[in-house]
Amino acid sequence: SLLILIFWPNKILKIPALLPAIFIGIFLAYFLPYFDMSLDTLASRFTYRLENSTGVGIPPSLPHLIWPFIQQDNAIDVRTLWNNIEPLLMAAASVAVLASIESLMCAKSMSQLSGKKHNTQNELYAQGFANIALPFFGGIPAAAAITRSIVLWKSDAETPIATILHAIILAISIWMAADFLSHIPMSTLAAILMMVAFNMIDVRKIGHVLREMPRADIIIFLTSALLTISFNMVVAITFGVIAASLSFVREVSRMTKVSNISHSKKHMTIDLPNAWDVYKISGSLFFAAADRIFNELEEILPQHRGLILYMDAVPVIDSGGYTALQNFIAKCLENNTVLIIADLQFQPLKVIAKAKMPPIPNKLKFASTLEQAIQDALVWEYK
Repeated sequence: SLLILIFWPNKILKIPALLPAIFIGIFLAYFLPYFDMSLDTLASRFTYRLENSTGVGIPPSLPHLIWPFIQQDNAIDVRTLWNNIEPLLMAAASVAVLASIESLMCAKSMSQLSGKKHNTQNELYAQGFANIALPFFGGIPAAAAITRSIVLWKSDAETPIATILHAIILAISIWMAADFLSHIPMSTLAAILMMVAFNMIDVRKIGHVLREMPRADIIIFLTSALLTISFNMVVAITFGVIAASLSFVREVSRMTKVSNISHSKKHMTIDLPNAWDVYKISGSLFFAAADRIFNELEEILPQHRGLILYMDAVPVIDSGGYTALQNFIAKCLENNTVLIIADLQFQPLKVIAKAKMPPIPNKLKFASTLEQAIQDALVWEYK
């Protein structure tokens, strides 16, 4: 099977190598037992049970509608339904996340191979509606499969019609040729998967990652590859997403900085009063960065009568950042240091307004610009 997949002249014969590999595999499955050579097939590996019969291989019937939690008297078992909601919710959420990630990875891979763009929103809508309907026909959650997509693409499929035809032919095959297909050797399926996996490997992309990407990305890549080989893709994707998220949070938190611009000619047009300084915060104030930034500011509080926080470069502040800001304001009050917050952007201003943080006379003030904040500092110092 592997030799056929490698050397079959599909460009000359216009027949995908998969078809002769499967048919020759089934042919060998029929005749090798006559020579006392056993062959593991779908029929020898799998069994099924229908309402009135049992069998081996692929069941020769299409799925039918099954209502969940229905008893023999057609009454809904509410207690069983309620008892299963809690454990099912966690499982459903995990499967939904993993299936979405796998589908988006598949769409991205196919976009890179074909050069065509995909619609992420439509992909997830279609998958969501399909997975709502599937359980009523005895199905399990579905996701876009990279292996199947690669096989279709290698077979010169270019439009969604290929997927529709695939579904129709699969349904007809199960209905009319289940017994025949049950004799597909497991070794033939293994050869197909080996070729698909080989064709999915982008050696140039791997070389680019190992040579030019940051160290954290290289570690995540190598660990995900090892987990895929050792366990399965679900474990690898779960680790990869979590590790990449933590790495991203770490890098973004490092980008948030605070600097003293009291002597910057670019920003300062008026001299500040004695024991006053302007500190500019650059970057997002979220849970991973806010505590570090305000801890740095707390260390210099005893040296100042007043501080101006220039926040024109703070695009986002989350609940963690807001809490850290509240704690810093409390420290300023304890130290009897006047605080002026200048030039808040839209999102931080919205958060502070929603939280109803009021100005405190002679202690805390908000200014729309840095120039206004400096003028307010001079007025306070004059008083």
